[in-house]
Amino acid sequence: MTGLSLGSFYQAKGLSVQILEKSHAYGGRMATRRTNFGTFDHGAQFIHMKPNSDFIWKKDWDEKGFLSLWFVDTSGGEYFVCHSGINQLSKEVPNPGEIIFKERITKVKKDKGEWILYTEANLEYRTKGLVFTAPLPQSLQILRDSEIDYPKHLDEIVYNKAIVALFSFEEELIPGRENKFQTNLSNNIRSLALQSSKLEASPIRYTMVMSPEFSELHFEKEEEEIRKALESEFAMVFSKNLPKEKLQIKKWRYSEPKKKADSPYSLISASPLLVLAGDAFGGGSILGAIRSAEAVYKDWPLD
Repeated sequence: MTGLSLGSFYQAKGLSVQILEKSHAYGGRMATRRTNFGTFDHGAQFIHMKPNSDFIWKKDWDEKGFLSLWFVDTSGGEYFVCHSGINQLSKEVPNPGEIIFKERITKVKKDKGEWILYTEANLEYRTKGLVFTAPLPQSLQILRDSEIDYPKHLDEIVYNKAIVALFSFEEELIPGRENKFQTNLSNNIRSLALQSSKLEASPIRYTMVMSPEFSELHFEKEEEEIRKALESEFAMVFSKNLPKEKLQIKKWRYSEPKKKADSPYSLISASPLLVLAGDAFGGGSILGAIRSAEAVYKDWPLD
C-alpha cells in the first residue's frame, strides 16, 4: 500500500511513475484467495480506525461505500472490511502509475544524477527518484549487493513469519455475534477470523493465523508435516478435527515487523532521491503503510 499510495501522490502532480512489482499481483498482505470452498482474506483481515481517525483515502472510500463495519472494540476502535475481499483496497488507490509485474530488482547504481535499476530479467530502468517499499530485509539486501551504505540499526528490524490455515467448517467454532475475530486462543493460535461474517455468508469459513513461535518452528517443513501440527493444535483447542479436504495452507515469510523504526521512512540519498519506506517504518497495518507514504511525499514532493 505504501508504493501504490506514493505512486498516486506523484502521478497527481504530473510525474511519471513506474512500480516494479516482484510478484504476479500487487497488494502484498492485502491478499484475498478464492477457493472451491469459499473466499478468504489470508493476510490483513481489516482496516482499523481509531475514533476520529482520518487518512487520505477515507472520504473517497466512504463515498464509494465498499467498506463495511465489521465490529467495534471496547475502546471504540472500528474495524472495517471489504465486500469482495481485502485486496479491493489496493485496487481503489487512484492512478498509482504503471505497474510492471514479475520484475525483481537485483542492484542499483548512481549515474549522472539518476539511479539505474538492474533486474533479474537483465533489464535496466533509470529514475531520478527511487523508493523501496518491499519488506525491509529484502530492500537492505539490494543495498548491500549494490554497495550502498545505510543506517546499520535497520538490520535490527526483523519480521515474524506466519503460517495461515484457510478452512471451511460445518458449524461455527465459537458461536455468537461477538466472535468474528478472536485472538490468542492458545499459545500457538494467534488469531481466528470468521470469513463468512464479512465475505459471502456460506459456507462457514475461517482464517487461522498461527503464532510467530509456531510459524518459525514449522515454516520450512513439508506441507504434510505442517498439516499434522495444525491438526494437533486444532484438536487440543477445539476438541474437533480440522477438515482435511477443505483446507489450504498459506505461508508469509515477512508477515509483520517485530518492531518498527522510529521514523516513518529512512533517507538513504537526497540527490538522486533514494528512500526506504513501508511497514517497517509506518507499522504493520494498512494505515501505517499509507502514513509512511504520506511522510515521504510531504518531505520529498520532487518539485
